[in-house]
Amino acid sequence: MADTSQIAPELLAGLEFFPDLDFSRGMAPFREMAQVRPPLPVPPGLEVVELSTRMIPGAPGDPEVKVVIFTPPGSPSGPRPAVLHIHGGGYVIGDAESFSGLCRVNALKHDCLVVSVDYRLAPETTWPGSLQDCYAALRWLHAD
Repeated sequence: MADTSQIAPELLAGLEFFPDLDFSRGMAPFREMAQVRPPLPVPPGLEVVELSTRMIPGAPGDPEVKVVIFTPPGSPSGPRPAVLHIHGGGYVIGDAESFSGLCRVNALKHDCLVVSVDYRLAPETTWPGSLQDCYAALRWLHAD
């Protein structure tokens, strides 16, 4: 088992449920595994949700941020509500399309836009870079 001296004692018991992960090469092996997997097929009925990608301004001094926009079908009678989706992955793995099925379901079920932010990942991006990307997406969404 790996060195657990930096783990909060109350969390140690939960480690038995996780596989023994080797972080000696950083996040590269985990990102490689995610890239090798073929993308999940779009569940039936959800293909009607349109996907578009856009680059938006980042925080001052930061690069642009990619967002994926999930748009339900039909013409709204007025402005549609919108949801900012920040994917799971602890700011170290994943991307804006990691939860594409969930984003499609929410867009269709609630007749809203879902904007998923493709924030920069750690450790290549140090804190608070990832958070700044998410905030830039929120500001863009609010202003647009």
